[in-house]
Amino acid sequence: MRKIKKKQTYNADYRRDYYRKNREKILAYQAHYFERNAEKMREYWRERNELRKIKRGGAMPKLKIERTEYVRKLFKFDAKLLREMEHICALKGITLNKFVDICVRYALSNIDTSSPEEER
Repeated sequence: MRKIKKKQTYNADYRRDYYRKNREKILAYQAHYFERNAEKMREYWRERNELRKIKRGGAMPKLKIERTEYVRKLFKFDAKLLREMEHICALKGITLNKFVDICVRYALSNIDTSSPEEER
């Protein structure tokens, strides 16, 4: 048992001396590490505190869900065009509705908005 106590004392002395000698380096590293990971640490502690509140019987935080408003419209497509669109949707793994939405958004963002009178 004496050997263990001496070893523990030695380790404690060694650690204390090492810290005293290298205090500035250690503090500089800790500051650098904290700056680099500060936002991750803050987020971790926020989530941890929220979970603790819930476990203690606190109210569950409300989920903020952004909803997009949709309107139903009926469109007619040429049968050949519709088959092509369905084929592309199957290849990409998206729904036909999503595909039409993407195409219309692309067309609207790239349309020439100059009036026909100016072209003449």
